[in-house]
Amino acid sequence: METPSSHKCQAAISALATDLKGLQLTKKKTEQIFTILFDARKLCSLRNQEPALKEINRARALAGLEATTG
Repeated sequence: METPSSHKCQAAISALATDLKGLQLTKKKTEQIFTILFDARKLCSLRNQEPALKEINRARALAGLEATTG
């Protein structure tokens, strides 16, 4: 059963995935973002929203996107 905070966290990951579509990123940046997202998804599943959002925003910054508050 998802909690409101885990839903918010998952929504931030989904929004990032949508925002990444169509961006031209280097292979290195793509790999870095993938690794960060893997960690963020793990944190979301453990209901650690704040650390997960920090990771999501780290990935967003790496891609040149604005930060999210979740």
